[in-house]
Amino acid sequence: MKYTIALKNLPFEPSEKQIIFVENGYDEVVNKFIADNYKHICMLCEQYGYQFCYMPKLAEEVVSEEVLLYNAPYANIGEEVQAVGSDFLLQFMLHPENKSLIPPSLLYFKADPRYISADGTITFLGMSITDQEVYPQISDIFFQRLRDIILERPEAKGYTSDSHDRVRFSDEESVEFFVARESSDEVKKELLFRFRSIKMMLNDETEELGCYDEIERLGSAADYFFDEEATQIAGEIRERIKLLEQRTGIEGLPLIVRILNKEKLSRLHITRDFRIFLPDYNNMEIEMTPLPKAVFILFLRHPEGIAFKCLPDYREELKEIYLKMKPAGWTAAVEHSIKALTDPFDNSINEKCARIREAFVGKFKEHLAENYFVTGKRGEPKKITLPRELVTWEK
Repeated sequence: MKYTIALKNLPFEPSEKQIIFVENGYDEVVNKFIADNYKHICMLCEQYGYQFCYMPKLAEEVVSEEVLLYNAPYANIGEEVQAVGSDFLLQFMLHPENKSLIPPSLLYFKADPRYISADGTITFLGMSITDQEVYPQISDIFFQRLRDIILERPEAKGYTSDSHDRVRFSDEESVEFFVARESSDEVKKELLFRFRSIKMMLNDETEELGCYDEIERLGSAADYFFDEEATQIAGEIRERIKLLEQRTGIEGLPLIVRILNKEKLSRLHITRDFRIFLPDYNNMEIEMTPLPKAVFILFLRHPEGIAFKCLPDYREELKEIYLKMKPAGWTAAVEHSIKALTDPFDNSINEKCARIREAFVGKFKEHLAENYFVTGKRGEPKKITLPRELVTWEK
């Protein structure tokens, strides 16, 4: 029997190359067959580029403390992992009233728009492996169903955006920003002067004029470049994140079981000497160098957000924060840095926002971390969205 089953709000992204065993209840004959032949089944699937997912076995895998805390900083490290049955996925059924109709089956997924809905519903294909009228032996029908799935060989469908980056940064070539537009206006001349050092590649003259007009409208070049600059992460941190992030697909089950329905935001505690701790994330400390930390404290003080065009209004406050952090560290170089940070036509604020973001996403997953670093849309005030009732300051 072949059927479809719709699942919603899955805690993982399905993969076309996974074959998942599911059942409602526990079929002793089927489970004994899988347990006795598990290695052989896995090897057969791997031979054709597939992964066989038997949830009781997957859940036995050990998750390192580092991986666990990156994906779920709120997790209790010493907590015992609960057993997982092969009915685990059925709790996500779009129509749970049909759960009793699901026989021991092999589920698989096709990355086809017909099977993926905008509301997060994903339709899997299922093949029953208990049709004794056709195959009286469980081994016969099981391997025949595997063969049926493998022979379908779903086409790899790569979904790439039609949009292309209009602004790309290059370490090799510097292109003057406003080459196409002459102006005697002093402000415009200052804009050109300050952005000679930003290395860019623009598609054509029309793009240059568009950038120029948009920056004029915003009153802040830093605001215009916020998305490009403040979202950068150093290469070594990107590599670490790749290693620590939850693996795509149901093979991340041991991790999923430990974190499912337990997600929460941590309180954020600032000590007298401006150390930053997350008490509910195993008292994790977030470390930054003084200037990014001073910017972080500034934005934390202003839940309403700060428009980049108004940065000069916050120069004295930022200076005051820095002096509290480093009372003996004031130099001409620091004074210059504070001035640059509060200049709406300087890229320094974006660089510091990038370092703040990096400090958090280097510690735990971005969908949680984004509550703690500076975010905002172009033309709108930038802010830290963490509810301020979660922020405590040591007196």
